Amino acid sequence: SLAEIYSILDFLPDISIYDGMRMALPDEVWNFRRGDGIEKAFLLADFIIHKDPSAEVIIQSGKNNVILKHSGTDYLFKTVKNHQKVIRIVGNNYEIT
Repeated sequence: SLAEIYSILDFLPDISIYDGMRMALPDEVWNFRRGDGIEKAFLLADFIIHKDPSAEVIIQSGKNNVILKHSGTDYLFKTVKNHQKVIRIVGNNYEIT
């Protein structure tokens, strides 16, 4: 379930496999069992969209925090990459502000 995946991601170390602003892909986060919060948020978004291709996910990143919003629930992560972005994903479409 979504709650179980979030729980697993929340437990993983908040350390990216990459230095600087480069980001790990969702499969790298899962395989290496660690990732920055923004990387974990994208993995969770990937899981959500894979289960429901019409789902809407919003990822807000900035000031050491990442919030993934989906179906009225906020999923919180910590980040040191500090990408100041809002990303809205609906199926295969996305917009970045």
